[in-house]
Amino acid sequence: MKNIAVIDLGSNTFHLLIAQLGEDGQWTPIHRHRVFARLARTGMGPISEEAFREGLKTLRVFKQEIDEFQVSHVKVVGTEMLRLASNGAEFVKQVKEQIGLEIEIISGLQEAEYIYLGVKQLRGDASYLIMDIGGGSVEFILVKDGVQKWMASFPIGIAVLYFRFHVNDPISAQELAALTDYLASQTVHLAEAIQDDPVEELVGASGVFDTFFELVGIPSDGEIDALDIRQKLKKLIQTTYAERMEMKTIPKTRKKMIIVSSVLLEFVLRLTSVKRIRYSPNSLKEGLLYSMIQENEL
Repeated sequence: MKNIAVIDLGSNTFHLLIAQLGEDGQWTPIHRHRVFARLARTGMGPISEEAFREGLKTLRVFKQEIDEFQVSHVKVVGTEMLRLASNGAEFVKQVKEQIGLEIEIISGLQEAEYIYLGVKQLRGDASYLIMDIGGGSVEFILVKDGVQKWMASFPIGIAVLYFRFHVNDPISAQELAALTDYLASQTVHLAEAIQDDPVEELVGASGVFDTFFELVGIPSDGEIDALDIRQKLKKLIQTTYAERMEMKTIPKTRKKMIIVSSVLLEFVLRLTSVKRIRYSPNSLKEGLLYSMIQENEL
């Protein structure tokens, strides 16, 4: 048996997953570490000095944990923030020189492919639409009978939407209208895909969906009625930051951007007419791990 690891450098969150690989090729998670590093804390422009330092600090901790678990193979990927940031290449360079980790910047479609591989391990041959809400981008994968039929990555991540549209507290009617129009303009191909191959189930493959399940009081291994959560989201969207600070169901790290996340989800539910939502704890990192095992014949 050997230990292998993957690191997912999201625009807001860094994830480390270490797994033990058995002789039969099956893997078991033995260590997970999630840090809200917030590379996009000032928006989707250059990585700020503070975020740059915090990102390096987090990866030093991850490297120590990788060494402690005597990991034999590790893969690190960067997503939308590192794709777009003018100093993203410098961050990649500093990580290699200071910490010894090599970051591969993957495309939006590669990101969607890994997400699909991660979710498929749990959902099997069902039919569903996967939605992964990131800080910089949102990935959609349409799956029919377990087979990927269509996928796309759109630049509508919550950091993008928050800094561009959510200025007033609570969000104003004008901001809400502009945000909705923007989402409509960016998701034309999603509307076309779902019209050609409609599905009844949306699978949320990012941490914010865990918060949505908490919001409606349903365990994350259950399912949410789409109409029910749409009503709750509409009420949440009108709240102030002070009001959300009093809501125990929303983690502190999500209280600012949960509004644009809610607008986004409500929009997608309305656009696709899905009837229920399920949550997948598997996403990019699990798909990345699966792919690494296959590619390296571990």
